[in-house]
Amino acid sequence: VGSVSVLKLLLQMLMLLLWSLCKFVLEFLLILFAVRFVSDRMNVNVHTLFFVMMDRILNPVRVALTAPFKFLDLSYRAS
Repeated sequence: VGSVSVLKLLLQMLMLLLWSLCKFVLEFLLILFAVRFVSDRMNVNVHTLFFVMMDRILNPVRVALTAPFKFLDLSYRAS
């Protein structure tokens, strides 16, 4: 019974990681297009725009990577 729940947790972690990775790649490509488009038409610093937008998409990836460990920490404290 315990191994099934661990397997389900690992599968959920993998699915969350894959979803975050796909989302990261798609948003990264969109950001590259948007940065080129905006910087060509407006007087905006390309580096500032790029890093602000990258921070926007890296935060969910960081949360997805650390969430399972927070769950394990909470379940350890509860026992």
